[in-house]
This record gives sequence, structure tokens and C-alpha cells, in this order.
Amino acid sequence: MRRRWTILFLTAGLAFAGAVSLPAVGQTPAETRAGWQSPGYAEIRRAMIAWRDAQSLAPDQLEDFARRWPEQERAMTEEEALELAAETFARCIPEAKALYEFCGRDDARPTLPVFVYPPPMGGSAPGSSVAPEGAAPTGSAGSGGDPFTRRLPETTMRLYVGRWLVRHGFHDEAIEQMDTLSPDEVIAPSTLLFFQSVALHRLLRKDACLPRIAMLLQNESSLPRRYRDLAKLMAADLKPLEDGSLDEISRLMEDVRRRLWLARAGKRVRDEEDEVVNKLDKMIEEIEKQQQQQQQAGGGGGTAPNQPLPDSVPAGGKGPGNVAQRDLGSGSGWGNLPPRERDEALQEITKNLPSHYREVIEEYFRRLARASD
Repeated sequence: MRRRWTILFLTAGLAFAGAVSLPAVGQTPAETRAGWQSPGYAEIRRAMIAWRDAQSLAPDQLEDFARRWPEQERAMTEEEALELAAETFARCIPEAKALYEFCGRDDARPTLPVFVYPPPMGGSAPGSSVAPEGAAPTGSAGSGGDPFTRRLPETTMRLYVGRWLVRHGFHDEAIEQMDTLSPDEVIAPSTLLFFQSVALHRLLRKDACLPRIAMLLQNESSLPRRYRDLAKLMAADLKPLEDGSLDEISRLMEDVRRRLWLARAGKRVRDEEDEVVNKLDKMIEEIEKQQQQQQQAGGGGGTAPNQPLPDSVPAGGKGPGNVAQRDLGSGSGWGNLPPRERDEALQEITKNLPSHYREVIEEYFRRLARASD
């Protein structure tokens, strides 16, 4: 019974935890790669032409290619180049078309297919990956030639699919699709590093996420503002996160809820639920041990904290200590605020808390209300 109430107080404590300060992003870890550069339009076009010349395209496909990739220099962002390349491959390669059309869906909770990717230039079979809690993807590496050009259809569609998965909350599956990619072999390296970082951040994979963010920020001046600012916030948010803390436990609970909402009730969810329970048990044991130590330390002199003073001995006062007896039964309405005032008080308590803490405290008080009913 005592353990149950301790868990309730810990749950309430999640809601009242203070906001985390945002320290500056530290230096790049030693294990990160050297600098990377985004390819320009001319370099991407040369790679696309090399791929085109190795194919047997129909006349209408060649005309479409020439219209999409004109010779004159074009100013475009990384994401625009990624979208243009994905559209081009979708018009020429059946595997790319299926992937492109899937990413155009707007289902809230779609059923993920087996992602089959275009083969590399000179390869005999496309790479494939099983999405729902499957093994890591395996892609055909091909042979010979520049890796950027040789694998361009596959790497473009992997990044295109991975970005879509992150935006729809499929973080584990996104990592599976993008984990084999490196910045020097994709059209949009900053997009790759950013969405890899977002997925790793949401999965609380601190050791993998922070180096990826540091690599992204090596070219900070050329990044889109949203990439730069969010990358710094993610690093500042993840660096102080401690294993076994209330903050970590609350995020693990949120991740379990996300997985269940996506109908992911497999081994990963069960393992994460067990991890939450184990961390709570450990925290409860530490709190109980601290309470025992405090009681033992306070028992050497004076009155024990859990022992009331005798009625005949005033606690430092001269009066008899008599108080007026009042009826505080259910009829008096003592302790019950009107609904409007209760809502105002709850808003006042939670107005300065992060959104996920606010949800926890509101749910806590709703459960208390249901229990009293």
C-alpha cells in the first residue's frame, strides 16, 4: 500500500518538475566525421545525367528529364532538390514510384509496407527492408563507380521515405531506413543529419544523437534556420538528461504511448514498459532508504518526528491547546472548489510547465477525481 502511494506521488512529481535550462551546444565530439558539404545543382545534375545515360528510357521520359533538369544553373534548396530527384525516379523506376506514392498518403496511422528500393547502377536486385519491427534494412551496394552516382536512386528514396517516417512518428522505422546513409552519398546531407537527429532524440538515444547533431552544426552557417535552431534545442535538451531521472521516465512513458498509438505492441514496447517499472522501483527503493536514514539520524535526541506531543504538554505555548470542534463532513463542502475556480487554479499551477508535464498533472488530478467519486 505504501509503495502504491509512493508511485502516485512520483507521478505527481513529474508534473511539477521545473523547466530544463538550455546550455550552449558544446564542441564537436571526437568521433564525428570531418566536414561535409551540400552538393550544388551542377553536381546533382551530372549525377542524374550519368544515371539517365545508363538507363533505357522512353522518349517521353527523356523529355520529362530534360524539362526537370535544364542545363542552366538553378537555385534550389536541399529539400527542393530531394523532391525533384524523387519525382524524376518515380517516373522512371517502378520501385521508386511505389515509394513516392506511399509518401504522398495522408493516413493518420498507415500500415507500413515492405520498402523495396531501386537497385544501384550495375546491381542486379533492389534493396529491401521490412518496416514493422523487422530486421535492419539490407541494400545492394553495387560495384564500381562513384558511390554518390551509383546508389543515387536508392539513397534518394531511402532519405525520402525516412523523412516521411519521422514526420509521422515512426522513429524506429526511420532509423532503420536511414542508418546506412552517410552525408557524402545523398543529395540533401543536412536533411539526412537533421531527421536522423530528430528520430534519435525522440528515442532518447543520447550517445548516437549528440554526435549526429554536432556533425550537422559543423556547417551551421549554411543550414536552414529551423534546422539550426531545433538542432541546438535538441542538444541542449538531451545533454543534461540523466539515466533513471524523473524526466527520463516521463519521456519513456510518452514513447510507450506513441508506440501503442501506432499499434506497435511488440517486444520493443514490452521491454520499454519493463524498463519504466524497473526505474520506478529503483527510485522508490532509494527514497525509502533515504527516509529510513533520516529517521535513524533524527532518533538520537528530542521527540521522534512520527510521535505526537502529549496532550498535557504545550508545544512551546502557554494556552491549554483547546480548539473548537467543527463538522467537516460531506455536507459542509469543505475542500471542494466550484468547477470554474478549480479550473482556474489548475491553469495557474500548470501555466509555466512544458506541455508534456501539463498533460501529466491534469491526468493525475482527473484520476484523483475519479477515485473520490
